[in-house]
Order: sequence, then structure tokens, then C-alpha cells
Amino acid sequence: MHIHQDTIDGGWNEFKGAARVAWGKLTDDKLEQAKGSVEVLEGLLQREYGLTVEKARDEIDTMVSRYDNMALKGEWNEIKGKIRETWGELTEDEVEKTAGRRSQLVGLLEQRYGHQRAKAWESVNDFIEKHF
Repeated sequence: MHIHQDTIDGGWNEFKGAARVAWGKLTDDKLEQAKGSVEVLEGLLQREYGLTVEKARDEIDTMVSRYDNMALKGEWNEIKGKIRETWGELTEDEVEKTAGRRSQLVGLLEQRYGHQRAKAWESVNDFIEKHF
């Protein structure tokens, strides 16, 4: 599994919208072909933009890092407060260790609340949609 596959799987519809903006040649139909697969997305970038495998991976890495970083959506201290309000059992230290990364928060919700991976991603995506 690609290092970013879990992050893309967790929020494919939202990520797909960001990908469409970043890579305009990738239409909805082409992105649907990928269905969240990093390898297929790499291939699409190679074909549509003439990128090398390494450059396509770099592009995806950059996009996933931006997508995964909740702190880019607002003031980190405010976000931490909203996370603590939403998931009251999480300590300040635990929230701080997520460093604003959705994927880290998902893992924390799995650990502390016993959520299944898909449920944790759904909760985080709902949180972001509600607050940002």
C-alpha cells in the first residue's frame, strides 16, 4: 500500500475536488477511474502531464500533505479547542501530537474511542465540514 493511500481513501470525494483544481486535465471521469488508488492516480498524471513516476509521486505527496493538514484551514489553537470540544476524552497533549494532521486524528480516535478506521475517517471529515 502506498504511504498516502489511507489518507486518500479516508476522504476521496473531498480529495478528488482538490485534485481537480490542482490538475485541471484530470476530469471527473478520469478521477473516477482512479477510485482513490494512488497508483492509478500516478498513471493519470504521467499520461496527462508527461510526468515521470518520481515527479507524479512528488505531486501526489504534496497534494496529500496539503489535504491532510487541518492547520491550513484555520488557526491551530482554535482547531485544537474545537477538537477537544468534539472529542472531550482527548487530552491536550494527544491533540497536540496530531500536529493538525487528519490521518493522525483518525488514528487517535481509533485508539481512544475504539472506532473502526472508516468510522474514524467519517467523524473527522464531518468535523472539518462542520467547522471549516
